[in-house]
Amino acid sequence: MISTEWAVVVLLIAIYLVDCIVLVARGQALLERAGRKWRMHFGAPHYVIRDCPVVFLNPLTPWNMALKTAPLFGPSVSGAPRPSVLVRAFAARGLFVGVQAVLVLGVLPVLLYRNAGWSLVLTLALAYANAIVMLVSALLAYRKQGVPVRPIVGLGLTGLACIPLSVNFVRRASLTFVLDGDAQRFIRLLRGRERDVAQYELAAHVSEAIAAVDEGSSDETRLVALRAELLKATLHERT
Repeated sequence: MISTEWAVVVLLIAIYLVDCIVLVARGQALLERAGRKWRMHFGAPHYVIRDCPVVFLNPLTPWNMALKTAPLFGPSVSGAPRPSVLVRAFAARGLFVGVQAVLVLGVLPVLLYRNAGWSLVLTLALAYANAIVMLVSALLAYRKQGVPVRPIVGLGLTGLACIPLSVNFVRRASLTFVLDGDAQRFIRLLRGRERDVAQYELAAHVSEAIAAVDEGSSDETRLVALRAELLKATLHERT
């Protein structure tokens, strides 16, 4: 029979892993900043929840900022910040996130298993203090860059109420913003093979979207044209 300590450890890690799940619309992408490069994630075209593809954020890189593109053919997002602005706003958060990941997902499980007493209390206190520092520093950085701070206040308080959620705070905060432009527009930020793969993945999601719309409708015409454009661009780059 599993012990209480192990049950708490499993629950703590499970909460974090569930928090790494993001739902997107068909053809909508997550634009992830990894070092100096951008990566794009669409999720599995056939694995959906409530007709939304599932993207699983890498649980080993909670410090990587992620942004949502607008849905395909969606309206312009009024006042949406540029990716470069959000990158500057989150530039210094990586160290705090790394510390939080070590404390919550590394040290706390070990101390919980060993029932370490005051060491456990001290580590938990440090994790809460670091979560508060992350929230305050993010609010100041947002305000400095002229980005609205209201969307991330709730995330910060949620992370304080349930400490495993604080590890993903930076990523979740950046995901509260939808960029002014769809995935096709932001594919240009990718380089080489990553751009080629993104175009094929977007074409696959467009194919799924075509199957879901009425035959002969204007939406189907636009989606078919987009898929042809994506496949043509990929073949052109290969040659």
